[in-house]
Amino acid sequence: MIKEAEKARKMLILDMEKKIREKAIEEAAELIKNSLSDEIRLIIHNHLVGEFMKSGIDNLKIPLGLEGVSEATIKSAFPLEDDTFDTLASRLKEKMGKDIDFTRKEDSSLVSGLLVNIGSVVVDASLKWIIKEKARQLVNENK
Repeated sequence: MIKEAEKARKMLILDMEKKIREKAIEEAAELIKNSLSDEIRLIIHNHLVGEFMKSGIDNLKIPLGLEGVSEATIKSAFPLEDDTFDTLASRLKEKMGKDIDFTRKEDSSLVSGLLVNIGSVVVDASLKWIIKEKARQLVNENK
């Protein structure tokens, strides 16, 4: 019984540490968002969107099981120009090999860049994701 209690205690501590790390990463992204001017965030946004259009779409691995998907969302930190949205949607449809109805949404919590949801596929090309990845790498290096 004591061994099980000790095991449960360790699991709770690990879970608590994980939640603390996740919250710290969220707050770091929010801090960066609030520290950067909109002009700087927009420059980063345009760079990330451009990189995604240049090479990110081509590198996507589309899993099986998306046959029934007919709708998808492109979220961006800043409004996408009509031609940029249309090009993104067209290239993603081509990559998927099917006609999908894309909607666009604005989500400033991404800080800069975009997030694409196609069924169970989530493609994150945002500054928030980059911040999270770098933080995870630091945490893993310090374990």
